[in-house]
Amino acid sequence: MIRTGPSTRQDTAVMAPRLSGPLRPPARDATFFCQMQPPALDAVQRAVGDRYEVLGLVGTGGMGSVFRARHRTLGHIVAVKVLPPEVAASAMRQERFRREARLGACLDHPNIVRVYDFDTRNGITFLIMTFVRGDTFEDRLRGRHQTVPQVLRVAREIGDALAYAHRRGIVHRDVKPSNILIDEDSGRALLADFGIARADGAEEPSLTEPGGGIGTPGYMAPEQMGCGRVDGRADLYSLGVVAFEALTGGLPAFQAQLAALARTLRAVRPRPAPRLAAAVVAPLAQRPDDRPATATAWLSQLDAATRPAWRPWAAVAIVAVIGAAALRLVTGAHGGCRLARDEPTRLAVMPFTVLGTAPYPARQLPEYFISRFRPVEQLSEVVSFGQVAAQIGTDAPSNAEAQELACRLRATFFVKGSVAYAGPTVTLTATLYEGARARRSGTAAGRVGAEESAMMDRVWAALYPEFTPSSDVTLPNGGPEAVAAYLNAEAAFRRGDYGTARDEYARVIRADTDFAIGRLRLALVTAHVDPTEQGLYFGSALRGAEHHQQGLSTADSLLLDGFKLLLADGDGLAAVDRFKRATEQAPRYPQAWYVLGEFYIHFGGLFDQPVAEAGVAFNRHLGGSRGRRDRGYHDTGYCPRSAGPAPNRVPAQLYRAAGSRTPGGGVRHS
Repeated sequence: MIRTGPSTRQDTAVMAPRLSGPLRPPARDATFFCQMQPPALDAVQRAVGDRYEVLGLVGTGGMGSVFRARHRTLGHIVAVKVLPPEVAASAMRQERFRREARLGACLDHPNIVRVYDFDTRNGITFLIMTFVRGDTFEDRLRGRHQTVPQVLRVAREIGDALAYAHRRGIVHRDVKPSNILIDEDSGRALLADFGIARADGAEEPSLTEPGGGIGTPGYMAPEQMGCGRVDGRADLYSLGVVAFEALTGGLPAFQAQLAALARTLRAVRPRPAPRLAAAVVAPLAQRPDDRPATATAWLSQLDAATRPAWRPWAAVAIVAVIGAAALRLVTGAHGGCRLARDEPTRLAVMPFTVLGTAPYPARQLPEYFISRFRPVEQLSEVVSFGQVAAQIGTDAPSNAEAQELACRLRATFFVKGSVAYAGPTVTLTATLYEGARARRSGTAAGRVGAEESAMMDRVWAALYPEFTPSSDVTLPNGGPEAVAAYLNAEAAFRRGDYGTARDEYARVIRADTDFAIGRLRLALVTAHVDPTEQGLYFGSALRGAEHHQQGLSTADSLLLDGFKLLLADGDGLAAVDRFKRATEQAPRYPQAWYVLGEFYIHFGGLFDQPVAEAGVAFNRHLGGSRGRRDRGYHDTGYCPRSAGPAPNRVPAQLYRAAGSRTPGGGVRHS
């Protein structure tokens, strides 16, 4: 049989649903109509003119009839697709036909059906396009088992066609088996029917009946079903559905997790490898951000998953010795993936091992750790769990698999953990790895359903110090609970949630009464919550911090000295010197830049310091680590553009707490 596009079947019997065996009935085309009466051969000949000789009817269906024709001068065979008169009368369907012609004409790729001409003459609307001798992929799926290599070939070729179209700003929006043609001679797969495609920058006319969605149910991505604007990842989802259907005989379950879909694929005989199953279902994630970013990225996953391991058994001893030496040179002694020196610092969280019955979804634990690591200034990116699951599913990987995935994700660090349920008790353990080396671990136990949140805080707090060099930052000594409270307070402080910050700093001091910098932080945030209490808090905080100064990092000691010089002695020039030295000592310590910016904003004018320097300091505070610039001035609680009295409210309270600077430079205590 000969096919040139969707719904052009000559034999209507093949349109019967597949009802036998495990195969599902095919999803019906959203734009399918009753079979048309094809126009007479001579009428088509008059419409196309003298350039082509129309040879005969190939097939007919709801969206048109296809004729075979020969170019009279060049002799090559083309297909003439004729739109039915009743469809041509519809402005919407006429627009779809015109769009198919326009987009098909600008795409020149070996796996895309090319359109050469479009016109309406003598009441006949037609396309001149590539002639494909063969059948559709839908026909091949009907009752015939497809092997894994056959399906992967189609996926790769159509994926390559989509990558080509996406690079040119074109999203197909209707990838399905009936729009994939298989050339009879070469076995090559071609993508057809760009009738509802979208091109970037083009106006979006209505391409469906009122109230209808764009695409074919069963193959549409979730965001496409919601009638939202889509990008190439929606096409990738559709192609993933095609591959899944071809291998299993059915469509993916609605809103199924990737791990469940991978298990379904693993039931196919012969059974695909776990890595291949995970790669095939990767585009089927519900959220676009959790899918491979591009068709090219997905094809790379498929290639990696099908690449055979090279095991030269005859030379295994020699290779082992040479390989070990090379590995140390290329990846470092720790055996991980050595990244470029200027590579952004990324972290990935792997699926946890679960022993017993968990009362919450498998992804909840990794998502929690991701949310806690995202604000860490020293990390440029925390990889979403969706990206991890798209590669390996939600089952816990081995250490070797985790290392390999971290390398593919360009992640310097990864977290691997386990949770065990035994009666009313749950035990949580997590380990932070850099390559093959375990850097830090944390363990906590508690009651099921009552203490999980506190346990996760304690375990995370045990991992966090890896990203806080002891020479820069002081952490409390009250155990994981105190560290967790301190990190919660710091995060709340940076986002401007001063009530939460005050409560968390108070928790820190209760757990570690000697934590001097926590006392100062508490005084600073109290002014935002209730300025009338500032005098009470700051005086005692300053005295307590000075009393417990031993054990502070160099940067925090400089900050404390600066506060004492400014607020006890009124020596702003000496104070700003200390603040600057703190930023030089710890250039990636956001709080040091914050304090320096605060000084310029509120005290710069009193001590002949340029207020404009506040902007530089605050920018360094907000971009405290490489590539991080995700907050605004409002997060600090002050806005440099507001130069009036309001920003000086907090310093006024500080002055009333420790004394006010007299014109002669001394301090008058109240």
